[in-house]
Amino acid sequence: MSSTLSKIVMVIAIACLGNYGREWARLMLAEFRIATEEGRPLSFAFQCLWRALREMPKHQEGRLALGRYGVALFLMLPIAAILTAGAIGGYPFINLPGLHPHAASEWAPGGVNEGNRFAMQTLTTMFAILAVRMLMVAWLVTERNWSRIGNLQRLAAAIITTIAIFTSVLMREALSAALPALLLGLEFAAVATLARWHAATGGRAQDAEEEREPAYEQARAFISG
Repeated sequence: MSSTLSKIVMVIAIACLGNYGREWARLMLAEFRIATEEGRPLSFAFQCLWRALREMPKHQEGRLALGRYGVALFLMLPIAAILTAGAIGGYPFINLPGLHPHAASEWAPGGVNEGNRFAMQTLTTMFAILAVRMLMVAWLVTERNWSRIGNLQRLAAAIITTIAIFTSVLMREALSAALPALLLGLEFAAVATLARWHAATGGRAQDAEEEREPAYEQARAFISG
């Protein structure tokens, strides 16, 4: 168990080093063999991870990686949680001024009644789709897959437009689309910033990571073995 965990920690440390620290990664792996023979692989692996994390802000590739993971963890995952809470709570979950969706027994502007209650399940499902989509975007941000993110953003825009149209027709208001639209705007801004940063720092060269030199691949094979 300790050996497996130490290898996982080493893989994370090597990933944190990126292309910038390839030579350092090779040295770490050589020392990891020695540490394993001495019976201290886990402590050595955590030391490597700590050193790799300390080095990340010192070079451009590391700062960009920290930016991607920071946006995924601290922006997109909370947004997904908000949308999931809305789907679980039932549509619409935003108690905006003048909007009392679950309180109206008779027809009232912005209220749910017997005439439009049939649409609530569909609208709730749309919020659930938006939440799942946000999780996918968070993953793709860490993978730097900007083209697929663009496709998912177009899907989100279509869903939010549908929500606005449905609610304006069925409940005489479109305010329930305000929060997901705002969250989508934050996502658009964050992704656009990261994509520009990625391009400005030689992103194409970083994407050639798949063409790693054989020695580095051998090092990864050792860790995985």
